[in-house]
This record gives sequence, C-alpha cells and structure tokens, in this order.
Amino acid sequence: MTQNMPRTTIVAGVLLILLGLLGFVFGGGFGDVQEGLDHGQSFTKALADSPTRSALIPLVPGVAIGVCGVIALLGPKPRMIAMHLAVLLGLLGALATMPPIFARVLPGKASALAIVSVVGMLVLCGGYVIIAVQSFIAARKARKEAEGFEVVR
Repeated sequence: MTQNMPRTTIVAGVLLILLGLLGFVFGGGFGDVQEGLDHGQSFTKALADSPTRSALIPLVPGVAIGVCGVIALLGPKPRMIAMHLAVLLGLLGALATMPPIFARVLPGKASALAIVSVVGMLVLCGGYVIIAVQSFIAARKARKEAEGFEVVR
C-alpha cells in the first residue's frame, strides 16, 4: 500500500462530508430545521422532521472513512486495519447507493439534487475502493519483491 493512501482516504472522507453538507444546504435543510425550531421543536426533532435530512447520508461513510484515514497515519499496524476497514466502508457506501438509483433515479422520480447526491456518493465511494484495491495490489507486489520472491504479472 502506498504511503499516500491514508491521505487519499482522508480526502475521500472530506469529499463525502462536503457532498452531504452541500446537499443539505442546497436542499433547504437549514430552513426546514429553523422552521421546526421556530415551532418549539428541539434541534434533533427539527432535523429528523426535515424532508432534506436524507441529503446528509454521505456524511456517515464520509466521517467513518475520514477517521480511518487519520488512524492509518498512526503507524503500520493501525494503518493496515484502518485501511481495510475504510475500503469495506467505501464498498458498503457504494452498494448503499444502488436501491435509490434503481428505485428513484433511473425511473426519473428523483430531483436533480438527489441525483447529484446519489451519483456523487457512488462515484466517490466506488472510485475510492478502486484506488485502494490498486494500492493494496501494488503494496503486495512491492513486499514480495522486497522479500526476494518473483512477482508474476
């Protein structure tokens, strides 16, 4: 695994967080929450009642993947565990986009913002998984070559 993968992981996490926050902001989420607060609801209740709360979904894998990237910077042993967990989370994030794509995006029942959010999450998570797997393969080959074994290509 290349030494840049923890940083790449952090960047992927930050991009997912930004995707979720921007989707929430541009979807009118703050206005929905403010309206709930004006009616005496608690913040969590107002957020839960907001129709744009689903725009925050990319935040979940984004935070988890970003935390894995930070843990991976701590050393070789935590790096291996954190990077494998981050790839698993990225794969789950990409797979999680499939139901909305087939149920809402492809039939044309989704708003433009929802399409950007779902496709953005698929591209970010799927792209991250592809980059990480390529990095794992390169690291394994480098380790084998360093140990003196012939690498079959």
